[in-house]
Amino acid sequence: MKIGRNLKRAEVRERLWDEQGLLVSESSIQSAAELYAALVELANLEDPELIAELKKNRVVVLSADAAKPIRGDDSVWFVRDVISGRTLAAEALSSSRTVDLKEWLKPVKGFLKRHGLPIGGIVIDAEANIQAAMEETFPAAPIQLCQFHYVSNLAKPLVEHDRDLRRQLQEGMNGVPQLAREVSAREGRAQGLSAEQSSILGELLRGLRSVLKDNGKSPYKPGGLRMYDRLLEAEKAVKAMRRRYKQAVLLDLQKLLGVVRRLRHQAEWLREFYQAVWAMSDTLFSDNATGTGVRGKVQELKGAWDDRLGRFGRLNPEHPAVQVLERWETTTDNYGDRLFTTYSHPHLPRTNNAMEQAISSLKQLTRAVSGSPNPAVRFKRQGATYAYFLNRKTSPGEKFIASRKKRDFDLARRLLAARRRERSIEHRARRDFSSLLDQLQKDFDACDPPQ
Repeated sequence: MKIGRNLKRAEVRERLWDEQGLLVSESSIQSAAELYAALVELANLEDPELIAELKKNRVVVLSADAAKPIRGDDSVWFVRDVISGRTLAAEALSSSRTVDLKEWLKPVKGFLKRHGLPIGGIVIDAEANIQAAMEETFPAAPIQLCQFHYVSNLAKPLVEHDRDLRRQLQEGMNGVPQLAREVSAREGRAQGLSAEQSSILGELLRGLRSVLKDNGKSPYKPGGLRMYDRLLEAEKAVKAMRRRYKQAVLLDLQKLLGVVRRLRHQAEWLREFYQAVWAMSDTLFSDNATGTGVRGKVQELKGAWDDRLGRFGRLNPEHPAVQVLERWETTTDNYGDRLFTTYSHPHLPRTNNAMEQAISSLKQLTRAVSGSPNPAVRFKRQGATYAYFLNRKTSPGEKFIASRKKRDFDLARRLLAARRRERSIEHRARRDFSSLLDQLQKDFDACDPPQ
């Protein structure tokens, strides 16, 4: 009830009392929910519904990715079947080394082999460790690296320059709030405006303030470049208004908008490079793309990069465009042929976006269950567990609970005890590290010596 219906403990407690006349403490509800979730997690690869669905599809396409809810802390890793959308494995791992990821993937490999389920392919991001782990665990499976992440990685070296452009535009437009106040009151430089003119200019200034708050989103809507284009439009409009009306406030606004002229060269080289990113995106995601056609087009675009690199390098070796182009070359070489696997294996998706959407859904579920707008700690602790409930037609009910043996409950309790122990250590380390050290030292000294 708590997980399946996104209810808080207090709501579950109230329903149990209203519907069944049971008076249960919230802590007991939490413990029961955690035990139930652990039982579902441990039994996931035994689920008849999952096995039947995968066999019906005849092939499994694996997708893997990780979320790091707290910087510098454990990563929560997920493996899903792309076709069914079902989670096969999920766990918060303290290490994402290749050897640790291979160990984590072993149960999935055993499950697929046990049920005779062929792997049609793998779609992942270009992170080296998960690539190596997947390649070594499933050596016969073709691997497609996410094309959307490739495009995003091309845009990464442009993001900082776009952010710098946005910052300079915002600084150049710092006078907008003061102008808005004067226009609203029709005082200062806005004296002489009619009420109608004041209203229209007020709306224009409000629109400009909204534009200055828009951060955009790379790679397709870079905030700095979008802001530049909108302010350039505004500058042309205000200039046209001034030709008819000579109010001082319009002159002041035109001067503020003149910042776009001062930043024209910076904006134009940035636009040229974002257009190259968009051209690559159009090539990869075209509807009728073929492997040969896409490879040829990518080589053509790389040739254009080389020409630009030579041009910028000769004119100014320190120009930021030189570093961007060098990064593009390295990124494309790192992706290699795995950027094109999908064209010879049409059942392989071009992107790993479905996994990202699933992780986003898990975060929303965690937020709903925890009642916190930023439940990073809860996601680290229970995001993997919640993943086993995602895309299920129904949550396991009374028959599932009744079918569990004593050993299943014992395993679930041991799993929960280990996780609580980890949380307790982390909590005590933050609260009273000295006391924790003393206790651990005593425990260590009390250990039997090695044989």
